[in-house]
Amino acid sequence: MLDFQIKRCTRQCHVTQEQFHPGDAFYSVLVSEGAEVLRHDYSEASWPGPPEGALGWWKSRMPKPSATKINWAPNDILMHYFDQLSSSPARSPSGTCVTCWHC
Repeated sequence: MLDFQIKRCTRQCHVTQEQFHPGDAFYSVLVSEGAEVLRHDYSEASWPGPPEGALGWWKSRMPKPSATKINWAPNDILMHYFDQLSSSPARSPSGTCVTCWHC
């Protein structure tokens, strides 16, 4: 298993450098560049679709300041969940798992 750190949302569009505001929808994508895994965030209007060879991508919404912080489960519990999910026969038509993330 590969272990790498995914950076937090940049809160700005990779293409236009415009800041995201609370409630804005945006897309994030993970791409491999050499030995690094990079995250790029795109405004909804600038999203070109996932690039060829993307490791993963998702759509999210910039949280409002009044939003409560998400408390994640411990890493070992999350890893067990994703292992189960990846071996589940109930997959999307393309054979990929879809997961939602928050910044």
